[in-house]
Amino acid sequence: MRYVQIAPRYSRALLMVAQELGKVEEYRKLLVVASEVYKKLKDALDNPTISAEKRCEKLVKVLESMGFSVDKPFKNFLTILFEKKRQKAFPLIVRYFELMEIEFQMKVPVVLVMPYEPSDEELKVLKAFVQRYTKREPVFDLKIDQSLIAGSILEFEGKKLDISVTGRLKRIIQGVLEKR
Repeated sequence: MRYVQIAPRYSRALLMVAQELGKVEEYRKLLVVASEVYKKLKDALDNPTISAEKRCEKLVKVLESMGFSVDKPFKNFLTILFEKKRQKAFPLIVRYFELMEIEFQMKVPVVLVMPYEPSDEELKVLKAFVQRYTKREPVFDLKIDQSLIAGSILEFEGKKLDISVTGRLKRIIQGVLEKR
């Protein structure tokens, strides 16, 4: 099974436990740090000669040495992840957890691609635009792409709106080539 298919399941399960315990923010932070620690200690934490439980304990010890408090439900989550050999899905689990957390708050995740850092006024206009179509508050995931020249690309709820100069030029070129 591919990690793209299983990551949402693990994310949803952890989010449900976190909601029940009222620790959504705490678990998100733990998950992000655990993913980073795993990335740095990947060779040691993927060692097949060490049991999954001991590898999990190593990760928990590192997290605790960094000042994090790892409770039993989160430790159980990590143990299952290592027992099922799904620890390589950490980055995807983190991403899906963050997206599901946004949706749980009744907000809409929006990927915003711009050639520069947007001003507060531009964000306000884009926020109003997205709210008009979704009836929910947007949470922007900003990506900088200087090849756009000007304008922006918005992606939300499966839709993509390209209002960039580069996108417009591509559409003009495509239209000219189709007429030939």
